[in-house]
Amino acid sequence: MKKLLLFLLMIPAFCLVGSNTPKEAKSLENNLVLLVNSKESDEFLDYWENDFRKTPTCDVKYEDFMVMITKYQALSSADKEIVDNTTDVRDGCKIKEVITTLVNRFYRITPQNTDKKDTLTKSTTIIIIVSVAVFGMSTISVFFILKNKKVID
Repeated sequence: MKKLLLFLLMIPAFCLVGSNTPKEAKSLENNLVLLVNSKESDEFLDYWENDFRKTPTCDVKYEDFMVMITKYQALSSADKEIVDNTTDVRDGCKIKEVITTLVNRFYRITPQNTDKKDTLTKSTTIIIIVSVAVFGMSTISVFFILKNKKVID
């Protein structure tokens, strides 16, 4: 079907270009081939315009985003390039920019807070207090024994 469509589009091009300039005809043929999207990219663009973009970017729900991103990730790299460079009908920017905005919104990576100080857990604090208390009582006991034996004045 694509070849027939391409052939029908090429007939007027060959009539206009003429047979004396095959280089121009070849470049025109390449330009026409670049304009034909694949079925998958056309289906995604149809889904994008008719289903997904019914709501503004800021009102997109997570479930709708997951359906869209699953369909987007299933595209081949050539189809992704076509989709990425297509202008969004609602925002007027490229579809890739809208997808990037949504990915940042739903997969927000929070930076580590460097001002947060480490705190001790309850069990660690109790262990430190008991250790200091045992060391203190042991020191006092040793001094008391040495005083009773008259080693210390």
